[in-house]
Amino acid sequence: MFARAMLCMPQNKISHGLWAAVAAFALFPSFHAIVKLLSSHYSIFQLMAYMSLAALFPVALMLLYARRQGRIRIARPGMVLMRAVISGLMAVCVFYALSKLPMSTAYSVQFSGPLFAAGLSTVVLGEKVGWKRWIGIAVGFCGILIILRPGITHFNTGYLASLAVAVLFACNAMILRTVGGGEPGGALVAAHVVGILGFSLPMLPSVYIEPDWPDLGWMFVTGLLMSSGHFFLVQALRWAPVSSVSAFQYTQLVWGLLFGVLLFDDFPDAIALGGAVMVVGSAVYVGMTQPSSSESGDTAEV
Repeated sequence: MFARAMLCMPQNKISHGLWAAVAAFALFPSFHAIVKLLSSHYSIFQLMAYMSLAALFPVALMLLYARRQGRIRIARPGMVLMRAVISGLMAVCVFYALSKLPMSTAYSVQFSGPLFAAGLSTVVLGEKVGWKRWIGIAVGFCGILIILRPGITHFNTGYLASLAVAVLFACNAMILRTVGGGEPGGALVAAHVVGILGFSLPMLPSVYIEPDWPDLGWMFVTGLLMSSGHFFLVQALRWAPVSSVSAFQYTQLVWGLLFGVLLFDDFPDAIALGGAVMVVGSAVYVGMTQPSSSESGDTAEV
């Protein structure tokens, strides 16, 4: 039986939300791979600035569509501003981690985000995650520890940046879930882009290197991929519970491993692959497990 948390939303909306999450978490690794390639030649702040400037065009289209639908008014400007600040900080941490770590390793640390999101959703939103999902999340976290092998592998500051991403992701998820359907998706994506610009533009004059035309084109592509990914993420968190959407973050590990092998000659060992299987398997389990009615709880109206 679906939990009351699920019953608060039509089943087709939950399904659409999960598919939107799959799309978002496929687009993010795609532009992250491009960022990692370019970060060997350009500062992360220059990449952030150019990516955000390129994203302004699709964001403008989203806002125009919202205006035609009569949904351009921002009901909670404070929450939207908070999203902008968190998004800017998160972009700095993501880009820094990608410049210091293999994609699969950076993602593995960041995948502790669903633990924070699940805990926060229980406290802030009153969602009941259920003991079965907690077990699934714990198994996924064990898989992350297997990949990282703390105390055995070499430590660098990229790990701290990735952990900060996990915490910021959970905070961002709470904001998106709290505002629900009260804010236009275009405005929330615009806040994300403006936040990144706010952190990157002041640094741009001191780190600027004139890009060649191919690199400029790739920077433009990252903006399109980033804005599209965050639009899908906004919709996913609007239509489905935080704990379910957060679980699909794990699918980025598959893309990270794939891009690592194809683009960076980063071949994971058997232990890392075993941990990855645990992580992805737990993600599928947590996302699809339906808690019993005794574990259910009301969620915010969307």
